[in-house]
This record gives sequence, structure tokens and C-alpha cells, in this order.
Amino acid sequence: SSGGSAAGEHLAVLVHNGGLSKVFRARQLRVTKYAANSGRAMRAGGRARGRFFNKVGKMSQNLGNEVLTHVLGEGAFRKNFAVGDRELDWFLRRALVEGKYRIPTGGAAMERLVAQMRAAGGTTHDIALWTVKRAGRSDLQRLRRALNDDVLFGRIQYLSGVDELAAYASRLRVP
Repeated sequence: SSGGSAAGEHLAVLVHNGGLSKVFRARQLRVTKYAANSGRAMRAGGRARGRFFNKVGKMSQNLGNEVLTHVLGEGAFRKNFAVGDRELDWFLRRALVEGKYRIPTGGAAMERLVAQMRAAGGTTHDIALWTVKRAGRSDLQRLRRALNDDVLFGRIQYLSGVDELAAYASRLRVP
């Protein structure tokens, strides 16, 4: 995520010239490339592995924040929205959205996602799960099995990549 004022000015110029989609796709590619270099962290294990996955998650969440801010405007959505004893990344007008780099393969990460989706399912809000990396059929089936609730699974809208997140947020904009 860019932090300097020069980067912010550069982003403003790109927005003005209509090139923002390219910027977000480039940032998405940066997150994907970083995540693809997991071998070193996996071999190190322990804390290094945990730090690596935390960084990938934070990069993904920052990317989602930037896309939503561009589409909806600053302050038009809430970050880290509490639902019961769980927290979802964003509340957009009438929808709860959780962002991930990818759908977890299992373990504690899948347990957290299932708990988040169940908490969201206890509300009347729309539910969306956004991933940077496109979910395959096997990823969705793994989540369906972990949820063990076809009604809840059917309520979740699956979004992948910056373009789908932007399109989803655009549909939720106040008319």
C-alpha cells in the first residue's frame, strides 16, 4: 500500500486520467506475486510462516480498502465491523464483506472464516466473500463442507479480484 504523498499524487493523476483500474490490477498482481513466494516462509515455519500469512492478509485488506474508498468515497463504509463476537472487514451500506487473499485450505484460518460467515449469516445483511486470488470449484466446495449449511452458503456472494469488488461496491452505492 502506498504511504507517501508522492504516491498519493501519482494515484490522483491516474484517477484523473482514468487509469485507476490498471493501478489496482497492478497492486493485485503485486499481492499475488508476493504470496507466490511463500516457499521461504513455509520452510522456516513457526513465526516466520505466521508473519508471512499476516502480511499477505494485510496486503489484501489494504487493497480492498483502496478499491472501496475509490468506488464509495472516504467514510462511506466501515472497516473491521463487529458482528457478535466476530469481525468482518467491511460494512457497505447493507452488506457485510470479508476479504481474504484466498479461501483457506483448512485449519484455524478456515475455522475463523466459517465463524465470520456464520456471524454474518445471523444478520439480515447481504454477505460477500472477496478474494484476491480467484476461488476454484474445489475451494468453494471445501468452504461449503466446512460451513455445513447450504442455506448460508447460498447467501454468500463470491467476488474475486479488484474488478469484481469494485462492481459489487458500485451496485451498493447510494442512488
